[in-house]
Amino acid sequence: MEEVITLVADKSMAQRLLGWLVPDGAALGVLSAAEIERFCWYELPRKWHADTLEQRRAVAVLGDLLAGAGRVRAAAVCTSTITAQVLEAWQCSEEAGFAAYRKAAGASPTTPPDVPELSWGQVMGIQEALARANLERRLEQALDEGELAPEARTFPAARRRFAQHWLTTAQPVFDGRAPLEGVRRERRELWAEAPRPSAAPCSPPSCLPWRNLPRHLWTRLNRCGGCWSRSVTASP
Repeated sequence: MEEVITLVADKSMAQRLLGWLVPDGAALGVLSAAEIERFCWYELPRKWHADTLEQRRAVAVLGDLLAGAGRVRAAAVCTSTITAQVLEAWQCSEEAGFAAYRKAAGASPTTPPDVPELSWGQVMGIQEALARANLERRLEQALDEGELAPEARTFPAARRRFAQHWLTTAQPVFDGRAPLEGVRRERRELWAEAPRPSAAPCSPPSCLPWRNLPRHLWTRLNRCGGCWSRSVTASP
């Protein structure tokens, strides 16, 4: 990490950024472009309590750090017009900031799309969060290697097929099982443990009443390790 810090002039900001993004001292290379997007578009303006000048300074230094680490796509997020627009929207109002963040995230090529087999939850269990984080990384890899072309007219459909294939194919990180199996099993378990509303019929497993989960389950959901744990608890 020290080698990366020497690449930038503003070392105090570099230390603060690294302490936030990789508190365990890991290399910047462990961060996906999607995690950098979440930081620039949500965590920085929402959680850092930094003024406009400090936010600009933070994204500039982060861009330099990522570029020095060879993370071209992630570095480009920091210097993009979209990031500047999202940060400006947050300065206008919280509502405008949230709207700009959601719009930017929805348009990002590394955002896993909903597929017929799975619509991503607003609040996620450990397995679902793990699946989404790993699919984000796989999408980024496919973009870097030219397997997917975001400028192509067929990109939305191609990305959807890519996500479907990944979710339904055995993956090492899921002990050789398909991620979709783990997500569905987890949703069924959480649905079974959730309290039943007294005046309404039970929801089916495919429509989990997330916000009615007991507090001990919320704690379990949010304790998923790695950088993705921040997005599980922080993202709206």
